[in-house]
Amino acid sequence: MDRGQVVFGIFLLVFGFWTYNRLQHPAAIGIVVLSILFIVMGLATSSSKKVSAPSPKKVSLEPTPITPKVSESLLAICPSCKARIPSNVNFCPECGEDLRPKADG
Repeated sequence: MDRGQVVFGIFLLVFGFWTYNRLQHPAAIGIVVLSILFIVMGLATSSSKKVSAPSPKKVSLEPTPITPKVSESLLAICPSCKARIPSNVNFCPECGEDLRPKADG
């Protein structure tokens, strides 16, 4: 219910009846009709349920890097570029340094 519209309609209704009874003014009938329209429209908005569309989700166009979560204990330092890398890789993902153990002799 649009409470403000209904209150305004009731005000117009009282004013219209007062104008008609006291002044016998012909415009009072128009005021009464207008007030009834305000009241009906104010009450009609209560019966119709307002359904709002769901808000669209914000989509980022930037690619998200896929980096696995590696615990600090599984990290190593590349001897060439000093990047932090997982300890179980054979090559540094930053500089490409070969990290495999060197065979002696």
